[in-house]
Amino acid sequence: MVWIENGDTIESKIGNARVEVSENTDINSIYDYLGDESTNSSLYFNYPGSCGEDFFNGEKKICSIDYTLPLITVTRINGNHTYRLNIDDNGIGTITVKLKEMSKEIPESEYKAVLKEMFVDLRFNPEQVDDFEFNYDPVH
Repeated sequence: MVWIENGDTIESKIGNARVEVSENTDINSIYDYLGDESTNSSLYFNYPGSCGEDFFNGEKKICSIDYTLPLITVTRINGNHTYRLNIDDNGIGTITVKLKEMSKEIPESEYKAVLKEMFVDLRFNPEQVDDFEFNYDPVH
């Protein structure tokens, strides 16, 4: 039995609670609920094939979710260009931009703006796009 006294919390007495579910869950409803209850969230990579997301209400962490990711591909078509962000099971990302016309180049500011939008949609830090080195390869 755990005694809770004035000012104590369950976490201070026994640590963080963990719930594992063996039945199918409605993850979209859970995610929507956490979106309503939290003021912000942070996505991070745990280990190969896994990432996690922490949800906060102010400074207080209210929940963490671990995700298993065998492979994620996010595709966005913007005008005549196709943008693909692949994240493999090691958490390594690759970005490709396929141009409709092989003979043309796309301005760096244009493709970086689209990639930053994709990062925001995925709740990644969009400033990370500026840290990537991009190479133009007209053959592939």
